[in-house]
Amino acid sequence: MQFLSRSRDAIKDWRDLDGKTLVFTAGTSTRKAFDSSGLTRSLKVKIVEGKDHAESFALLADGKADAFVLEDVLLAGLRAQAANAKQ
Repeated sequence: MQFLSRSRDAIKDWRDLDGKTLVFTAGTSTRKAFDSSGLTRSLKVKIVEGKDHAESFALLADGKADAFVLEDVLLAGLRAQAANAKQ
């Protein structure tokens, strides 16, 4: 489980997500893994869900979420396909 954020937000690690909005894709195991990881006890975050990975990525890209949490290989693929991948 990793997260992807916009480069301009300078979010480097999980602690930087305190007080931020995280997006998860509905129906994935990532949310359950996040909930059981202990991060929910140490971070105060708002959770939103996208109906699929494309919508979740769009929520991040549009600034409606500060980070997209998912498996790293899936995040890498979504980032590689993005029009503005470096952002």
